[in-house]
Amino acid sequence: MLVDAATSPETERVLSRLKTVLPCLSHELRDVRRRALQNITSKLEMGLVGVLDLPAHDVVAHAVRFVELEAEEPDGSFLARAARLLLVVVERHGAGAAAARDCDGVARLGAFAAGAALPCPGVDAVLRAVLATPPEAGYYGDAAAADAAVDVVAAVVDDVVEDVVEDERDHQEQQQEIVVTAASQLEHGWRPVASVL
Repeated sequence: MLVDAATSPETERVLSRLKTVLPCLSHELRDVRRRALQNITSKLEMGLVGVLDLPAHDVVAHAVRFVELEAEEPDGSFLARAARLLLVVVERHGAGAAAARDCDGVARLGAFAAGAALPCPGVDAVLRAVLATPPEAGYYGDAAAADAAVDVVAAVVDDVVEDVVEDERDHQEQQQEIVVTAASQLEHGWRPVASVL
């Protein structure tokens, strides 16, 4: 079972290392990509990093490529592990299904499933999960949540703009006050102290 981890400095370090390992899932050498898959999935399984912390587009793109490369020399356990990683990202990460669509993962995984020497029910489950997620769902999962997020962001932006305008207005008033004060002092006979020679 892949679990979500709480964000901590250690999680950030693990996530940073995982991001450097992700491209290895697409490596041409079978042993390198299999070791990378084991590394990534074991860290997720132990809870060192959460699924939601992963860059969904990178995980999906490299995992789909992993599945394609494994078609040449299939190993059921590695295919199942890659399919489970893809399935968890597609189902639990808000950007997972969109990432699969963006990298043409549906067509690529469909072609793999059609021509696979070994049956891989995990790939079929990934395809079903991607196709079951509406394309407009996006990161937030549904349109209502996306609209609510947009409203929150718009309110924050409005507050920031209002604060900036107010600060600028205060600064201009302060500058005007300084100019008026100096002019009135000169009009009433005030003279700056002469410099000492």
